[in-house]
Amino acid sequence: MKNDFPVFNPRNGFSVSVKKLREEPLRIAYIGGSNTVGKEGWRPRMHQWFNDTFPTTQPHEEINLSIGAIGSLAASFILPQNLTGTKPDVAFVEYTLNDLNWMTWEGGYFGNELQSAVTTSSSVEGIVRMILRENPACDIFFVHMPTLGQMEGTSPLASNAMCEYEPVADHYGIPSLFIAQGLRDLEANGVLQPSDYKEKLFNDDARLAPEGLDLMMEMFQSALKGLFAEATDERTLPAPLNAITTVDARPVPVEPWMIEGPFTQERFKNSRFDLPYLSLAPGSRLSVEYCGIPVGINSAFGPDTPGSYQASVDGRKVDLNLYTAYCVKPHLGSIILNKDLSRTVERARLTCEALPELPDYSQFPECTPVSIDDLRLNITHLMLLGDVLRP
Repeated sequence: MKNDFPVFNPRNGFSVSVKKLREEPLRIAYIGGSNTVGKEGWRPRMHQWFNDTFPTTQPHEEINLSIGAIGSLAASFILPQNLTGTKPDVAFVEYTLNDLNWMTWEGGYFGNELQSAVTTSSSVEGIVRMILRENPACDIFFVHMPTLGQMEGTSPLASNAMCEYEPVADHYGIPSLFIAQGLRDLEANGVLQPSDYKEKLFNDDARLAPEGLDLMMEMFQSALKGLFAEATDERTLPAPLNAITTVDARPVPVEPWMIEGPFTQERFKNSRFDLPYLSLAPGSRLSVEYCGIPVGINSAFGPDTPGSYQASVDGRKVDLNLYTAYCVKPHLGSIILNKDLSRTVERARLTCEALPELPDYSQFPECTPVSIDDLRLNITHLMLLGDVLRP
């Protein structure tokens, strides 16, 4: 597959949002992982740039739909209820880096298998079609964040995830920004030195430092000024690229009848979310029959949710160790049990339980140990392309 992508590919450009910008503020959606969530990251810089560069009678509206530690597959089941009613004029989509994790790493909260290329393509296309279902005139932009490994040559410059995004972008005429290639070009021109990546431009393997974000924003601003300089023709929605997409993914609320063993009903609350969930004690388990394609469980992680989890999907055992740094403070996340969207069945059973086992705290010195009684499996929704079958 082609992997010599340009820094910026305008494709079909922007259409309706360019015309609207001349008269009123835009509704701008930011859809991505932790790089998009970050208060010191590119999202707040980008939104400030819109307000400074294109002032209108009112500030442009920011629609922050980002959640850390999930990729496009899990996002497909979280976006529907959060996207509904927002009607964005522009949507930035940034999941390439997280999908790279799901496609290349196994174990832990990433699950026991690699996410297939077709699943990545199908999930990204599903998100695109969700956005266009919410507003058929929305202009979409793909943001491909870099990793330190890409820049230091320990992984391909164009990741396997990005190689699935770009054909989707071609199919829908979506502009995209390949930041790693932009940094490599600066290095080739003598603006950057190879040592700058670790010393100046990255905070860690997956997040840019302020100097790296400055360079990224220069690329972004150059690309967007061109897109907003002239409106293009309005586009029609093409037929799907993939036989299966996640466009109709929906979060299935977990209900008490699905639980075997003791549980409590709780709520996850922060500045952006207010969700009910069922909190299962060690040894209790979710158990449901279903038809269709199972993906996993949306969960509320936090200090009370470290430990090991065991699941079974259509008789296939899945073990997960979810005690990671992501559990230090409460956040929404996902337990991915199946990364292959071709696994459709007419009737099968899904179970998942928190095992009554303490993790090895010596591996996680930043975390405060808890007792076995405090280990929890907190389930907000099921991720299922299909239906739960009631007994």
